[in-house]
Amino acid sequence: MKNKVSMQALIEKTDNIYKVVRVAAMRAKELNLGGKTLLDKPTSKNYATIALQEIVADKIKIMEKQEAEKLQNPALKLFKDEGKVGGDES
Repeated sequence: MKNKVSMQALIEKTDNIYKVVRVAAMRAKELNLGGKTLLDKPTSKNYATIALQEIVADKIKIMEKQEAEKLQNPALKLFKDEGKVGGDES
């Protein structure tokens, strides 16, 4: 797998490219905080590139926020703790 990720391959994963960007950002943050890659042999050391490669390789499913909350997605929790996604704003 090359370092570059095809935009067309990403668009095919969802109806909204912004969802891909949000999921990739959450996954990159998770990797930065010590998460292990889901790829056998990542071709990059860049966390964002690895996250995008994981999405293209179908290692990460892009889903709606409500669906992710039902699964208690740990990546979504990272952003909730920072007040960036839903939850209490108090």
